[in-house]
Amino acid sequence: MLMLGASMALLSQSCSKGNDKPETPGNKPTTLLPDSACYRATYTDVWHYTTPQLYIFHGNQYARVDLLTHTYKGLNPISAGYPGVPFTSFDAVYANIWIDPMAPKLIIFSGKQVARYDIKSNTYLGLDSISHAYPGVTFTSIDAAYVDTVTYSTPQLYLFSGTQYARVDIPTNAFKGITDIASHYPGVPFSTFSATYVSTWFSTTNKLIIFSGTQHATYDIKANRFEGVTSNSADYPGVPFCQ
Repeated sequence: MLMLGASMALLSQSCSKGNDKPETPGNKPTTLLPDSACYRATYTDVWHYTTPQLYIFHGNQYARVDLLTHTYKGLNPISAGYPGVPFTSFDAVYANIWIDPMAPKLIIFSGKQVARYDIKSNTYLGLDSISHAYPGVTFTSIDAAYVDTVTYSTPQLYLFSGTQYARVDIPTNAFKGITDIASHYPGVPFSTFSATYVSTWFSTTNKLIIFSGTQHATYDIKANRFEGVTSNSADYPGVPFCQ
């Protein structure tokens, strides 16, 4: 069964619930996407609530799930939860807490562009192109993103597009190359990833959660080990995307 990991210490970073984004339980998604992108983008917020919250984007809406209890908290339009961001839908997101730890930024990809959003103050900060923000990365769109803090001495950003991924060193923003998904994630039965996030709350090792269609895979980052596939409805009950 689920065990709380040592990274519960991250919750000490959480601020008061003054900047939260209240959702409406039971709403149906107003924009449906192909099954390959049931969960289009995901990230974990440890700042607005007393427990880590998973944000799941699909079309022009997002769902929120309490990760410790796996409780669905409802839906909200992107335009209401992320005011000022000029995207109607998000392709991929990740939280950057390394450049400015006191002001974590949500990095949001949509098409060829990338936006920055201050998570704690709920403030839109501006827009850039993928090619300018990540020199050397040749992808024209990003399907999924996550940060690996285990494998290298510095945090590494992984950007997925189609059947490949690019790696970028976060402190230097240096492009480290492009690799096929199949060669780096052995055993994972997905040729493309539609969303990813790193779970640090239920194990002593970081687990990469990889979404594709109506399923998600669990992958141990440190051990480079595929650990199985589960349906989204089983682990995220109530989330109405592709149900």
